[in-house]
Amino acid sequence: MFAKDREAMRLTPAEVRLILIESLQWCANNAVYFLGLIGAATYDLAGTAFLVAAITLVRNLMTAVGNMVSGSVIDRFGPRRTSFVTCVITAVLSLGVGLAPLSVPGLVFAACVLGLAGGFINTCTHAFPGYLESTTEGRTRVNGLMVFYSNIAYTAGPLLGGAIVSCFATQSVYLLMAGMMGVAAVLSLGCHECVAPAKGEKPKGGILGGMAEGARLTFRDHDLRLIFISGFLGFFAFGAFDSLESLFYRDVLNVDIVWLGWLSSVVGLTSSVGAFILTKLSARHVNLRLLLGALMAVGIGSMVYVGTDMLGVAIIGQAINGLAWGVPGAAADDLDSGACRHQIPGAHYRLCAFWTDERRRGAAAGGSVFGGGFGRPDGTVWSIDHYCAGRNAVLCHTRETPGALAIHQILI
Repeated sequence: MFAKDREAMRLTPAEVRLILIESLQWCANNAVYFLGLIGAATYDLAGTAFLVAAITLVRNLMTAVGNMVSGSVIDRFGPRRTSFVTCVITAVLSLGVGLAPLSVPGLVFAACVLGLAGGFINTCTHAFPGYLESTTEGRTRVNGLMVFYSNIAYTAGPLLGGAIVSCFATQSVYLLMAGMMGVAAVLSLGCHECVAPAKGEKPKGGILGGMAEGARLTFRDHDLRLIFISGFLGFFAFGAFDSLESLFYRDVLNVDIVWLGWLSSVVGLTSSVGAFILTKLSARHVNLRLLLGALMAVGIGSMVYVGTDMLGVAIIGQAINGLAWGVPGAAADDLDSGACRHQIPGAHYRLCAFWTDERRRGAAAGGSVFGGGFGRPDGTVWSIDHYCAGRNAVLCHTRETPGALAIHQILI
């Protein structure tokens, strides 16, 4: 009996390759984003808030475009070929950016490429389990392992990037990405699809029609509407937070660029702890109040983070932020898909889940504009986080509908 269980839990070579691809792309993307994009713009080019916000905005928007377009490409060519082409193109272009001198047009180009490629590769890796496993249990197992190892990569990427930048030029992190994505391209060749996933109902009007239908279904339901509003506020705050973080390091904390990588790894580590804590909670505790309370804790962590010019206090604030973000990051995915699945019959729940996921990208992009237009590195912009935290505290006291009780059962 136990031998059969162990055999059932054993990963296939294709699944091992998929987990490695996901880990490599997260490690490379995080190293490049924190050090090679916003770090280079802030430190190497002495950029202003407008430049850093513009680069963040471009990357977020192109990631959203990649997410939207990649689905139809994967349906036509399959995730293996799509992953291979995406990784090869990313590796080649990263090599070019890494060898070229740093410039504003070069960083904007890099933001476009990394955003679009990131949207494609993320969609590929999340779609791949459906082509490798025929059972829900198998897909859940592969997805869980992907999340576990990608969290480690999320932490390792900024650490590795910080170590490289401390010894070599900032654009060296692009060479790291070129190497990692080259390895990922080779690995993707061995990820042969062995299952034909069920084709869902195609929305009328294509992508735009699907988004419109998802919006209609989302705002029609109380639980989904609440998740959407809280997520929008949280990720809008994150966009404003993200676009000025590097200036806060340079002008207030007065630390070197390597701390962009090292402090970012603190968030990755503690967010993994937050997500792990979530798995230990009973299903009845995984509800909207937990999600909103965690977002409020992010606001508290933000106040600690930027409340002083002391590096030690900033590290504590980052740890609180990561711990709090780990809970809503995992809980929101469960609540989004769970609410859609319980409230909306048939294939329409996929449209709703798509809408509630894309609102995060849009809100983050909008926050980037806010941060660049009105923020100052002395901490003024962080008030948006505090405002959103207060709003989520108020939302915590809203009623829980019978539909929300059904959501409690959705915990993988």
